[in-house]
Amino acid sequence: MRSMHPWARAAAVGLPFIAVFLSNGLLLLFALWSVLALALLRSSLFAGHIKFAAVAVLPILVALLLVWLASSTHPPTVPIDWRGPPGIGFALLVALRILVAGAILQALIIPVLATGQLPAVLRAWGIGEHGTQIVISSVTLLEDLKRKVRQVVESRTARGLMPTGRFGRLLSLPALLRPVFFSSLEAAVKRAELWEHRGVDPLAVARSQEQAYAWTLRDTGVLLGSFAVLAIAASVRLAV
Repeated sequence: MRSMHPWARAAAVGLPFIAVFLSNGLLLLFALWSVLALALLRSSLFAGHIKFAAVAVLPILVALLLVWLASSTHPPTVPIDWRGPPGIGFALLVALRILVAGAILQALIIPVLATGQLPAVLRAWGIGEHGTQIVISSVTLLEDLKRKVRQVVESRTARGLMPTGRFGRLLSLPALLRPVFFSSLEAAVKRAELWEHRGVDPLAVARSQEQAYAWTLRDTGVLLGSFAVLAIAASVRLAV
């Protein structure tokens, strides 16, 4: 099956993303999250989304609940379609916004990175060669940082320098960041110098293998659905 057209993908990311932070409707946000969760479940990315919810969204929700329950005499004044305590409704609204925004990025951006379509998508969006190389280099640097972190942790663990408790590991973070950061930068500079010396175009292989994007009926449906989500979010905002 052909991949989604880059401009349809841009609309599917940008318009619902605006709608997420425009709407104050909890039901609309939950419905949008349910659709995205089904898409993530079909693409085997749902486990990563659950980790994102547990690590990033749940602590924010708990912290907001504690804050607003402790200061119940001054509840937030944001209009929400919620009949319960305003503080709880506001905490749910913030958590749902973050959750849905993360699901949009995981459902529509991560597959582009995983399948190597990023250079072709960037060029289809009109980004030049230099801009494309900057973005690709940034993504490569992040992957290099992950690999360096594992190497440094394994090395320090083998020498008995890694603390066992969580607090001790947190205190050892500065000692981990220094070798990871400098070794990653050194590797990136050497890789760039090697490419320049050999006259290698890092995007040549991707350019020769990329597919030609054609606008399909599915892309039209994605575009119309994205505009519909934005329109519904705006109407809910005005109605609340």
